[in-house]
Amino acid sequence: MPQTNTPTRILDASEKLFSEEGLQGVSLRRITKEADVNLASIHYHFGSKENLFRRVLERRIEPLNAERLELLGTVESGGAQGVLSLEAVLEAFLAPAVRLRYNRSGTGALFSALMGQIFQNPDTEIRSLATKMFREVSLRFLSALGRALPGRSEEERRWGFHLMFGTAAFALSAPGSLIGDGNPLPDDPEEALARLVSFLAAGMRSHGPSQGEGA
Repeated sequence: MPQTNTPTRILDASEKLFSEEGLQGVSLRRITKEADVNLASIHYHFGSKENLFRRVLERRIEPLNAERLELLGTVESGGAQGVLSLEAVLEAFLAPAVRLRYNRSGTGALFSALMGQIFQNPDTEIRSLATKMFREVSLRFLSALGRALPGRSEEERRWGFHLMFGTAAFALSAPGSLIGDGNPLPDDPEEALARLVSFLAAGMRSHGPSQGEGA
């Protein structure tokens, strides 16, 4: 295989192993074996395991963020009198992730599993690395939620965004049914997107718990 393909082979192998076992569970030597490269190649192209992990994330997150912002820009430009459709804002955020998760190459499923690993990881530095990559997108969508939910407080919108991010991360990283009755959920990206949008829109429109209300 040509030398120019070496970085891609390393990234592909790393993404697979990181998605299965997390950053701490994978050694550089395992990556070299999976990618069929020598250790010097990893150090030459990426320097360290931590920087390699960063590049694995950037390779997926940067185009994902770009598509989300492009879709949100279209939604914002069509908003009448400053008010945005909540469903349109949610779809702009969720659709790129759903498409990535269900792409035919299978790389999206690996990345979704990797994100699930990251957000459940007790290492705050690992979570912080990912959240920093989403910072610009998060702030833009929080602002858009303010236009879609003008009657909600900033705290309610922040909770809504947090729950949207968490719900999507879990649903896309563990798409199988948790009911345990042997009936899997349909493996359909359009249905997954429609259900996520509908569920999250209803939750964001509902009023939060009253002050002093029990669980």
